[in-house]
Amino acid sequence: MASIYPQWLNILKWSLSHSDGTTQSEARVMSEEDRTWLTKVLKECVKDESSRMLEITKEFISFQDKGLSKDLSVPLCELLDELRDIVEQIDMAQIFSKYGGVVSLLEFLKSDVIDDTVRVKSAAVIATLAQNNPIVQVDMISRGVLEQLISLITPEVPTSISKKVLG
Repeated sequence: MASIYPQWLNILKWSLSHSDGTTQSEARVMSEEDRTWLTKVLKECVKDESSRMLEITKEFISFQDKGLSKDLSVPLCELLDELRDIVEQIDMAQIFSKYGGVVSLLEFLKSDVIDDTVRVKSAAVIATLAQNNPIVQVDMISRGVLEQLISLITPEVPTSISKKVLG
């Protein structure tokens, strides 16, 4: 999978090759056109992961409001994969927890209408959120997440889901 981030090392190399400090710099005030271009490039290249998590959470809520079904498996799996990549960063996990996004993940986990793959991925995201993150762990305990997860470990729940819930 190609990186979504620009090649920062290449940008640095290019910058250094055009200004190595051995000659007088031709520094000048940036024109409005150049400033506009630079602002546009930076907005397109720098991903606001906090905003993206909020968008994903809103999409989850929208899917739940419309009614969960097996037809949602592909889009939900894609969103859950993206979310898991983001919340691997401890700060992003804490922000997601503050958004209350765990509630949606629990709804997916509890649903017997959606595909088991979505349920497994939901449990994996919850595990990623809580892993080595005391702030998120305390938040989850205060919201009763642990009890809800434990209640999912029954003979009726597929083993693949129970294994992830134990994580």
